[in-house]
This record gives sequence, C-alpha cells and structure tokens, in this order.
Amino acid sequence: MHGLRLHALWLFLAISLTISAQDTQTRVATVTLKDGSELVGEVLLENEEQIVLETESLGKVNILRKEIGLIGYGNAFQGRVWRETLDDMRNIVGPATGYNLPRGRAYIQNHMLLINQFYVGVTDNFSLGGGLELLSAFGDPTIFPTVGIFPKYTFPIVEGKANAALGALLLSTPDTRSAFDLNVFYGAFTYGPRGRNVSFGLGYVMNEGEFNSSPVFSLGGQYRLSPGLSLAAESWFGEPMEGSFFSFGVRLFGKRRSTWDIMFIGGAVSGEVAVSPVPLVGWTIPF
Repeated sequence: MHGLRLHALWLFLAISLTISAQDTQTRVATVTLKDGSELVGEVLLENEEQIVLETESLGKVNILRKEIGLIGYGNAFQGRVWRETLDDMRNIVGPATGYNLPRGRAYIQNHMLLINQFYVGVTDNFSLGGGLELLSAFGDPTIFPTVGIFPKYTFPIVEGKANAALGALLLSTPDTRSAFDLNVFYGAFTYGPRGRNVSFGLGYVMNEGEFNSSPVFSLGGQYRLSPGLSLAAESWFGEPMEGSFFSFGVRLFGKRRSTWDIMFIGGAVSGEVAVSPVPLVGWTIPF
C-alpha cells in the first residue's frame, strides 16, 4: 500500500511539472568583445564564424568570432536571464532524460567523495560518460570498485519541448567474472524546456549476459524556481529492483555554472518506506 501511495505521489508530481513545463524559454548570450564592450541578446544564429544576437537596444547584431573575448550563455525566462546549466541531461544521478550536453561541453560530478562521474558532449546529440564508485572498497580494500561507461544519444521531437533519448549504463562490478557484467539499456522521454520538465524512462537489465524479462521504470523531474535554485526529483521502480527507490531535494547554481545538489534518498521495500536521515550532497563542475 505504501508503494502504491508513493507512486501516486510521483504521478501527481509528474502531472504538475508537465503543466508547468508548457512555458517557453529563449536562449540568450552575453558576449564580451576583445575591446571590453558587452552585448546581451537572444541567440538567432551561431556557427564557427559568427554569432547573431537580437539585442534590445541595437536590434540584430552580427558578431565575428575573431572579435569575441568571452561568451556566457543562459536562458531568458519570464523577463529574467538565468545562467546556463549543464544539469539538464540528468535529474539527480541517472541520465534518463531527453536532453544532452552541447558539443564540446563537459562536467565532473561527485557525490560525498564516493560516487564520481564525468560526461563529455561529443556532438549536440551524443555524449559519453564514465563513472567510478569507491564505496565498495571501504569494506575490503582489495576489491576493485565499480566502474562504468555511459553512452547516450538524444533526438528532439519538438525542439525545446519534447525530446527522447537512447542510452546505456555499462558496468563492471566488484564481483564480476567478466568485463561489463551488469548493464542497463534504456530509453527516455522528456516533456518540457530545459530546467522545467518531467522525464519518463524504461530500461532492461542484462546481468552476466542474460536479459531480465521485466523492465525497470524511472520517473523524474526538475523545476527551476529562480536563477540560482531548482527543485529536482527522481525515482526508480520495477520487478528487477524488488522495490522502489526515490530521491528529492534542491539544486543550487553557482556563478561559474557549478552546481550543488542537496538530496534525500529513500526506498519502499516490502511495504516499508524509509528516508535517509542525512542528505546526499553532490557537486558538479563544468569545464
């Protein structure tokens, strides 16, 4: 019964986020020229030679790349400019969303010094990540920790509003008898603009070369409240997990695009629901 109530709560969250996500965002850039002057406007066109902005005072402005000293990106939302974040490709930890990293962008993520991940945008639609967890080594220093490789391909259905993804979590666990013995192959759908959306995921687990016939489901969302604060939530459930697990909390955005996650983790197993007494703290550093 507790599990059913928990899933009903997540469904309510998903519906609420979906309704809110119908607002639109505009991508903006702050361009600092080599002479020190600064231009802010909506990005109309961007390529290797130039960037075209629609500014409030000067109208459409073409800026050559060779004249640019620095570019900072963000979103114009409800009359305010919000700093760019690279956290759209995940809700909290799992990458089951329809968004990806822009080409050439990358970040490192650390949770409590024990779970470490990195992602690189190879193209605007394909990213490649890796991970390393150190928790298993605390019990026995001779055990090799879990390592993983995380490819992800995304494709827009309706630009900035509906996106889908295909990806995989390829893991080598401490008790492995072969490389990448535990793998998850998933698909995801995200409705809503970057920063205000809801995501649904479905994946199949392959353990020691054999697929589990029952899928694992994920449901998550994020809702940006202000330039520096966002709510985020994520849950996983399905027969292979023998229960359901969820996380929720806040994300804080720094001035240099770094972010802090302060999240609580819980689970519902055999009708019993428990939530961690202390939050899980994560730090994301872009580069």
